[in-house]
Amino acid sequence: MKKSKHDERAEGQLLLLSGIIAKIDAELVSLLARRMEIAEDVAQFKMKCGSPILREKVERQRTKKMVELAREAGLDPEFVRAVAYLVIAESCRVQLRTKESGE
Repeated sequence: MKKSKHDERAEGQLLLLSGIIAKIDAELVSLLARRMEIAEDVAQFKMKCGSPILREKVERQRTKKMVELAREAGLDPEFVRAVAYLVIAESCRVQLRTKESGE
């Protein structure tokens, strides 16, 4: 069965949107990688200063700010809070690994 012009346009538009999403996904991964690189730098600084790796007050403030930004952007705050917890947890894990390896 031959596709109609409408179906072809819809399929083309869907492919275009899928490509845009793929680029955004790549940007997200790149930003997360950069954040983890900075986490290693933060760990080194904390080791020099004798600061603890886990700082609950700072992490709460950072999460609160991300939730505020989510609301401003029209995103579900609980979705962004969940992402923030995952990102912060990974950042802390990277910092602890860096500290343990003495880098």
